[in-house]
Amino acid sequence: MMKKLLLVLNVLCILVMCGWTYVAKRSFKPAYTLDDVYNRNAHVSFDESSMTHKKTSYSELYESSDLIVKGVCKKVEGYRLESVLREFQISKVYKGKCGEFIDIYEPSSPSAWQSYFVEDGYLNMHDGQEYVLFLKKCKYQNKYYINKGALGKYTDKKESLFAYKDNKDYSYNDIKGKEAVIIYQDDLKLYNQVVSKISKWK
Repeated sequence: MMKKLLLVLNVLCILVMCGWTYVAKRSFKPAYTLDDVYNRNAHVSFDESSMTHKKTSYSELYESSDLIVKGVCKKVEGYRLESVLREFQISKVYKGKCGEFIDIYEPSSPSAWQSYFVEDGYLNMHDGQEYVLFLKKCKYQNKYYINKGALGKYTDKKESLFAYKDNKDYSYNDIKGKEAVIIYQDDLKLYNQVVSKISKWK
């Protein structure tokens, strides 16, 4: 009798565990992607504390970059914690050495709360768009990341800066077509200075 009771209890425990496993698995939502952000007009969150670089100058940006390149963003390679891994095809190297293709970590990314998190005023690259990038090499990987966030990526698109106000809620459509979020005068001055200089690079 005792053995039968124990057997029934064991079976019940297994069924309960299977049920909880199923519920837990169903509770996890699929990974949110940049396509989801674009298509669903996701809510946008800004990290205001990281959107200023008061000590940065053009010479400091240039000297602190391991690689400065022009090229085209090709595709998303994957999603990492608070970053997006992108493939980038090089057409011109201004500083450093690299192959035709490199992998780049972008700081802004979709979040677990199905929104879009803007880090360092940086807005993600778009497939097929040409950019000039100031990059740092990852310490333990043969990959790169954007130097100084929004101050490390440039394009020839006009009116590419987003006019941010801290008392408003934003969705992705509000920043669609923009290339950076610059809210401090020092950063805006440097951004325009870099745009002016790279427009003269051959």
